[in-house]
Amino acid sequence: MRLDKISAQNLLWASMAKETAHQIATPLSALMAWNNLLKEQINIHDISKEIDRDLDRLSIISNRFSSIGNSPSLIETDIIAASEEGLDYLKERMSKSVNIRLQTSLAAQSVLLNKPLYFWCLENLIKNSIDAIKGKGEVLINIKNERQYVVVSIQDKGSGISKKEQKNIFKPGFSTKKSGWGLGLSLSKRIVEQYHNGHIKLGYSHEKGTEIQMYLPFLKEPKK
Repeated sequence: MRLDKISAQNLLWASMAKETAHQIATPLSALMAWNNLLKEQINIHDISKEIDRDLDRLSIISNRFSSIGNSPSLIETDIIAASEEGLDYLKERMSKSVNIRLQTSLAAQSVLLNKPLYFWCLENLIKNSIDAIKGKGEVLINIKNERQYVVVSIQDKGSGISKKEQKNIFKPGFSTKKSGWGLGLSLSKRIVEQYHNGHIKLGYSHEKGTEIQMYLPFLKEPKK
């Protein structure tokens, strides 16, 4: 195995470990805080509800990483309904200063999908867009057909990615942000291409915004 390939894999695993710790840290810290409040027996019902939310989050994280290590099951799924479900989950946990909007002319579209991994892609790409617009503004999710694929694009009106950096955005460890491990786009690429037989690419990026496109093979002719 070539040294550069080994180095890339080592970087991927190191980034994966850091991402795992980062993903788990937030709900874990919250659970510790809820436990302290429970000891004081204040607002037990509300605390129990929040604990359920954090346990749900930990379960999702666990499913995501276990899916990465195995061959995930792909189920025939309506990508429109699945996207709406994923966005509803994210909207509950995002700032009200961000408007996430879904736009499509399709009534339904069947694809083979692993929903936990697809939701992870959506979350990664949407969070990147939110960072690009500095936490305030609109993120548009557009779903359309292109030949044998359904295309899910995430668009924002942020400052964009420089031409010099564009060729590196899907490489493990690459990030334009001061924080983070540069794993989101590389993981999304792996999920879309290796597990869903699709592809992901940069649609455009300039000083007025960025678009990332996920291409997933559709199973049946689309319903207009």
